[in-house]
Amino acid sequence: MVIKISKLPRLNELVLNQCSFATTGQFTYALGRLKTLTSLSLRDTSIKPEDLRRIAPALKLLTNLRKIDLGNSNIGPSIDILIPSLADLTKLTILNLEGNHIEQQGAIALARSLALLTDLTEINLEGNTIGDEGAIALTFPLTQLPNLTSLDLKGNAISPLGMAALAQSLRHHTRLTKLDLSNNEIGQAGTAALAQSLTSMTDLMHLDLSGNDIGPEGATALAQSLSRLINLTSLDLSNNTIGPAGAIALAAPLRHLTNLTALNLGGNDIGPEGTEALTPPLARLTKLTILDLSANSMTAESIELLTTPLARLINLTTLDMNDNNIGPEGAVTLATSLLLLTNLKELNLNYNNMGLDGIKALATPLALLIHLTSLGLADNNMSTEGIQTLIPALKKLTKIVTLDICKNNIGTLTQSFPYLTNLIVLLLSDNTLGSQGITALATSFEHLPNLAYLFLDRNAFDATDIITLAPQLMHLTNLKILGLKGNNITTETLEAYFPASKLGCFIL
Repeated sequence: MVIKISKLPRLNELVLNQCSFATTGQFTYALGRLKTLTSLSLRDTSIKPEDLRRIAPALKLLTNLRKIDLGNSNIGPSIDILIPSLADLTKLTILNLEGNHIEQQGAIALARSLALLTDLTEINLEGNTIGDEGAIALTFPLTQLPNLTSLDLKGNAISPLGMAALAQSLRHHTRLTKLDLSNNEIGQAGTAALAQSLTSMTDLMHLDLSGNDIGPEGATALAQSLSRLINLTSLDLSNNTIGPAGAIALAAPLRHLTNLTALNLGGNDIGPEGTEALTPPLARLTKLTILDLSANSMTAESIELLTTPLARLINLTTLDMNDNNIGPEGAVTLATSLLLLTNLKELNLNYNNMGLDGIKALATPLALLIHLTSLGLADNNMSTEGIQTLIPALKKLTKIVTLDICKNNIGTLTQSFPYLTNLIVLLLSDNTLGSQGITALATSFEHLPNLAYLFLDRNAFDATDIITLAPQLMHLTNLKILGLKGNNITTETLEAYFPASKLGCFIL
């Protein structure tokens, strides 16, 4: 590696991701000579403090660097070593330090250098648990970065106090196109502070506030700013417990966000009342390709309300309605909308208790979704008859990569899935396949060359069934994980019939 680097003095981009290397003086000398280098990536490398001490002086010499990616490289405990070198990289436009756990003190130290990097356009500090003190430390340097277009502070334990301080700085960033504050703790008060700054970010295209427990009050505060963000293409407010009142507040501004291509309102318990309020604006968002309304306490009534807007969203490629308990009646209603959504690639209807009648209703529209690559129907009590009803439709879905039919009381199969030749993930856990079901399933393995993940946990089969299963599994040459938990199979039996040297996968 050293020889090759040293012989490429005009190199522009160097990528050494996922390398586990111990730096030497020879390597750092060669690195420092790459004067024309504009992009350096050492992500996922687990850089030790002693390695960073050797790399840092070389970095100071790379004054033409525009991009540096040290994501998930374990430099958090020793980031102080890096700070002086960063301060000299004045042409830097992209800085990625995600997943390094630099914490509060690291953020405070980093702030001293950031203020000098005035050409920065993108900063990624995701997953660094900088907390409120770290967020407050960043407020001044952020005011010195007039060209910033992307800021990622996801998963940093920022509470309303830290958010209020950040909001004061963010109001100066009228060029921001991406802002990710997801999985923090900003709550209602933090959202209210942020909302005041959002009014000036009219270029914003991607906004992610998911997982912040903003509640209905936060949604109401946010609504006052959202209507001005007409360039938004992606909005994620999932897992915020906004409830019906929050959904009602958001309905008016959503009408103006007609450029949205991705909308995630999952995990908000909006119920039928909230669904009704959202129906008119959803019908206007005809550019949507991704829509997530999962875990929202919907009912058959909610699905009836969604029929009109869903029929207009013909560009959808991803629809997530899982964990809504829509029941058979809701499934029958949903089926009419699915007939028009022929561009769908991902459909998640897990945990909806649709039953046999609901599954039968879905069979016809599913057969038309020939672009599907992922289908989730877990925990719907479809029974053996339900899966047999679906098999003719599944035969037409030849692009399927992931199929989840766990927890459906599926017993003996008379047919299985030899036609799903692109299948990579098959989830069949928590059914009642038993001996006959396993036998039928095993006959399809020779036709599933790409299958890498197979889960058969808790399916009421025992050691005698392994005799049938083991030889057929040898056809699955790409298998990485085989799930067999909760079946009446001893460790000794597994070792006898699934020797690691032959099967070559990890058995759970």
